[in-house]
Amino acid sequence: MKDKYFSSARKIVIPGRQEKLDSAFYIESYRIRKCYIEEKYYKNIEVPDCLIKIKMPKQMGINSLLTQIEAHAIKNKYKSIYLRFDKLIELENIKNINNFIKAFSKNIKRQFPDAPNRNRWDDKNGKIS
Repeated sequence: MKDKYFSSARKIVIPGRQEKLDSAFYIESYRIRKCYIEEKYYKNIEVPDCLIKIKMPKQMGINSLLTQIEAHAIKNKYKSIYLRFDKLIELENIKNINNFIKAFSKNIKRQFPDAPNRNRWDDKNGKIS
C-alpha cells in the first residue's frame, strides 16, 4: 500500500549554494532557550565598531546567515566589511604580528577605497601613520 502523503514527493534536492533572502527553505536557527541566532547578531551589529565572529560547521547555513545579517545591515544603512581570516592567516603573517596587521589593513582598505591613504608603516610601534 502506498502512503498518500509521500507518493507525490519524488526527490529532495539539497542546495549546493546559499538560500535567497526570501527563500521558503530558509529556517531561522534556534539557540538554547529559543533565542534566535539572527536576532543576537542583529542586536550586535548595532554596536559601533562591532566585530562578529561566526563559527559553524560546513553546510550548516553560514552563507545564508551572513546574507540575512548583511541584508539587515543594509536596511539600517550600516557600512560593513567582510573579512576571511583564512585568507589573512598565511605563514609569513603568523610569524610576525606586523605582517598580519599590514595584511589586515590592506584587506580593509580594499573594501573602503574612499578611505584616506596612509602609506607609512611604523614597524617599531606596529601601526600605520
